[in-house]
Amino acid sequence: MSTYTDASLVFYPSGYKASKAYSLKPTDGSGDLDFTRASTATRVNEQGLIEGVRTNLALYSNDLSNAVWNKTFTTITSNAAISPDGTNNANKIVETTDNNLHRAGQGAIAVTSGQVYTFSFYAKAGERNELELQRINTSGTVFNSISTTTADLTLGTLSVGSNVTSSSINSVGDGWYRISLSLTAIATGSGGLNIGMQKDGNVIYLGDGTSGVFIYGFQTEQSASATEYIPTTTTAVSVGMLANVPRIDYTGGGCAKLLLEPQRTNLQTQSNGFLSNWNNNDVTTSVGESTLISGETTTLITETAVNAVHRVVSVLTVSLTIGSVYTISFYAKSNGTRNIGLRTGFTGSSANIIFNPNTQTAVSVPAGFTTNITAANDGYYRYSITATAGAASDLISVVMFNGTSLVYTGTTESIYISAIQTELGSYPTSYIPTLGTAVTRVADAASKSGISSLIGQTEGTIYLEGDIQKHNESGFYVTISNGATINTAIYAYQPSNGNLQVLVRKSGNPDATLTITSANWTAGFNKLAIAYTSTTAEVFINGVSKGTTSFVSAPACSKFTIGSRPDAVGTLVGTGGYNQAILFPTRLTNTDLAALTTL
Repeated sequence: MSTYTDASLVFYPSGYKASKAYSLKPTDGSGDLDFTRASTATRVNEQGLIEGVRTNLALYSNDLSNAVWNKTFTTITSNAAISPDGTNNANKIVETTDNNLHRAGQGAIAVTSGQVYTFSFYAKAGERNELELQRINTSGTVFNSISTTTADLTLGTLSVGSNVTSSSINSVGDGWYRISLSLTAIATGSGGLNIGMQKDGNVIYLGDGTSGVFIYGFQTEQSASATEYIPTTTTAVSVGMLANVPRIDYTGGGCAKLLLEPQRTNLQTQSNGFLSNWNNNDVTTSVGESTLISGETTTLITETAVNAVHRVVSVLTVSLTIGSVYTISFYAKSNGTRNIGLRTGFTGSSANIIFNPNTQTAVSVPAGFTTNITAANDGYYRYSITATAGAASDLISVVMFNGTSLVYTGTTESIYISAIQTELGSYPTSYIPTLGTAVTRVADAASKSGISSLIGQTEGTIYLEGDIQKHNESGFYVTISNGATINTAIYAYQPSNGNLQVLVRKSGNPDATLTITSANWTAGFNKLAIAYTSTTAEVFINGVSKGTTSFVSAPACSKFTIGSRPDAVGTLVGTGGYNQAILFPTRLTNTDLAALTTL
C-alpha cells in the first residue's frame, strides 16, 4: 500500500490562511478544510512559546511626518536612510534652530489601568547620537513620570530612570538599535511616548536646523516586552491567532498538529498580572523571563524573611456555579527548593494543593481534587487542579510551600509563575490571556462539505492520528456524514464515561455501535482507523483490531469533519491536536490497517 497514492484526501497541518487549513491531497484545493473560530486564541509555536495575538496600537508607525505625531521644534524628513528592513524608508527627526526641546511625540493611544505597555522603535545616530525618552499623558496622569531615561546611539547604551517596568537596547546592524521601554498604566486614559534629542547631555539646546537622528518602526503593544515589528497606517494592526485562523500547534515539540478545542472562558480577569494586579502577601514580585509566552514575561515571586504565608492573592473573586466542575491551571518553574501550589476554597472549604516543581509531582492532593502536570518550554510546567464547586465564588492564591508547610519562615527562595486560568470543565485547555475582564475563546471547527467523490460510498477507510484525550465530557473525533444530520454518518465518538464508540447510522436502519471501553484504550497520541464495507465496520487503534460491527447498509456521505459534531459546528468538540487525517475510497486490508496504525 502507498498511503498517498491510495488515499483520496490527505490532511496534514502545514499551510493555512484565515478560514482554511490546506490538505496535501487533492492538490487542486478541493479537499482543503474549512475552518472557523469566532474569536482569538493561543497556540504553542515552533519555538515552544505560547503565541496569541499581537497588536501594534501606534498609528502611522513609520510615518512620523503624519499629523498624529506631535512635533516639538522638529521637522521630519521621510525616506531619509536605509532602515533595518533594507529599504530607504527611515524617518529623520531634524531639529529646528530654536533654543528649546526637540521632540517627536507619539499620537496617544488608549490605555487601561494596571496593564503593562511596551514602546519600541529602531534608532540610528545621525548628526545627533543622544536620545531623551519621556512618557506622554493626554487625559490626566495615566503613566507615572519617567525620571531621566537616555540612549547613546554611538555606544549602544541605555540609561533608565524610575517607573520603567523593563527596558532593552539591542544592536540590529549598520548602526541601528532597537530600543524598548515598558510602563505600567496607573489610570485608564490615553498616553504615549516622546522621542527627544539631546546635545552634550542637554535636553534644551540651540538647534542648527539640519542635525538629527534616524527613526524606524515605532510600536506600542499591550505586552511586557517588545515583539516583532508590525507596520501600521490609519488603524492599529493585529497579527497571530486571530478569529478563524487555524492553530498549527507544536505543544510538546515534534510534528505540527491542528489544535481543536471547545469553547472555554478564563474567569481569572488578570491572568498574567501578578506584578501589579495581584496582592502580595509576604512575597516580592519582579519581572521574570520571556521564554514561556511570546511578548510577555513571567513573574518571579520571592519569599520575605518572616514567619508567614508566602503568596500572591487574586484581587477579584471568581463567580462559580455550585455543582459544576472547574479546572484551575498555572505555569511555574523552579528557582530553588520551595514547592508551589494553589490555596482555594471553591469546593466549599479551604484546601491546599501542592506541587514539587523540581520533580514535577503532586505532593499533596486533598480529597475531591484531581491534578495534572504537563511540560512546557524552558523548564516550565503547567499545573492544574480539577474539582466540583461547592461554593458560589472563589478567591485564589498562588502559594509557596516549605515542603507541605503553609506557614514558615522565609529566606530568599523564589519561583517563576505565569498564566493562571480558571475554566468551567474537567480539563485545562489552551491558555486564554485576560487583561481586566474574563475572556472567551470560541470553539474550533474543521470540515469539508460537498466531497462525496472523495468519500467511499460502499466501502472506505477513515484514518485519524493525533492527541486523542480521554475526558469525562462528550466529544466527536472524526466523522463522515451527509452533513445535514448525525443520523446519516460514520463517526468516532467519546461519551462522557470515557469510552470510545464507533457508530454507523443510516436513517431507517438500526444503528450499529462498537464500544471500546475506557480500560481498552489509552489517552494521548493514538492512531485510529475505521474500515467499512457496505455492511461491516472494523476499528484499529495503534496496530490492534478493537472489534467489528455490522449494519444493513452504508450511509451515503458527502462531508468530512474533524473534532466536532458535523451537523452543529463547534458542538461536542473532541479536544486534541490532530497530526493527520486521511480518507481512502476503499476498505484497506487488515494487514494494511495494522501497518498504518502501528505506533
